[in-house]
Amino acid sequence: MANEPAFSYLYRRGKHSPLDGDGNEQKELFAVSAVAFAMKYDTDFKVHFLKQICDVNDVEKAKGYKIHIQPYGCADLALEGESEVIILEFKVGAPLENHQNYSKAEFFKERTGYGYQIEKKYAQSSTKKYVILEQSPNSENRTLLTSNLNIKCSSKVWKNLLDDLLLESPMVKDLLDCLAMTLEINELKGRMFMKKDLAKYATNVFEMKGVLDSLQTDSELDLGTHTADLKISSQAFGVEVRKSVDRFKWLNAYTEDRLIWFGYEPSRISVWICGLNFAGKKDELKKVLDPLMGRFQNTEISEKEDLGSLIIFSSAKRASDQEWQGDQEWFREILKTLKNLSNT
Repeated sequence: MANEPAFSYLYRRGKHSPLDGDGNEQKELFAVSAVAFAMKYDTDFKVHFLKQICDVNDVEKAKGYKIHIQPYGCADLALEGESEVIILEFKVGAPLENHQNYSKAEFFKERTGYGYQIEKKYAQSSTKKYVILEQSPNSENRTLLTSNLNIKCSSKVWKNLLDDLLLESPMVKDLLDCLAMTLEINELKGRMFMKKDLAKYATNVFEMKGVLDSLQTDSELDLGTHTADLKISSQAFGVEVRKSVDRFKWLNAYTEDRLIWFGYEPSRISVWICGLNFAGKKDELKKVLDPLMGRFQNTEISEKEDLGSLIIFSSAKRASDQEWQGDQEWFREILKTLKNLSNT
């Protein structure tokens, strides 16, 4: 199945997926890289970012700022002008630590405090700014503690990126879509749902939940009500099956707590066999699953090598597949095969 080139696709191909829990650190690193990339290749966005987030109002001056990704431990992103440096701390999901927070004494602590580090690392810059970019309303009521450091500190929220944004280039639109939906920065989601009439799709959502509920309670599959939970995110809607001593025994030896995930992703249905110790059994499992690949013409297997996972998926474009009976039958056949494998 072909994928459109996009920031979201690059993220999904990276170390974390929408199914891998919080992954806040990786989300923030990706957000930093994506924003920096857009700033490098879209000058208008660079000027906009510096104005709305960093309070740099001189357009020509803004164009000349150099962009550095994580030059030091105290900086997610550094924007360096002729006599000014702006240090940005990105927050997507993880909490702000005290040593990153200019309203806490730890910020100024020798060696570990970001304030102390910025003062030392950028001593040559006459003007130093420190900006925390985070989700609302975390920045409320934060004030700078009295200090001898020559750093101007402020907090901005992600929705400030939308202020006075009159035109979105294709790259900026893709960036904002990724930040909103893939990295789940909720305050950026509103722009994507303007003028949307979604009530007509409600039945489809109820039917998808019905399919998942029926599988979760299927006595033959016996997933276990205490080990199978419905999980919903902006990029996935499905059931997570955790490890159990009496279910899917063959897989238990090669996976950690999360065993299987099955459900709906954008444009496909899929079954994830999750595990960090799975590499030694991938080829063996593929042979077992090969007959299913032949039966369902649009079904494929892919690997998430860094996670040690196999992904069995089927494209939503199945109109010409005469063998197809329905989502429930597809899920059931895959899960039954995995269960039978575990019983051998």
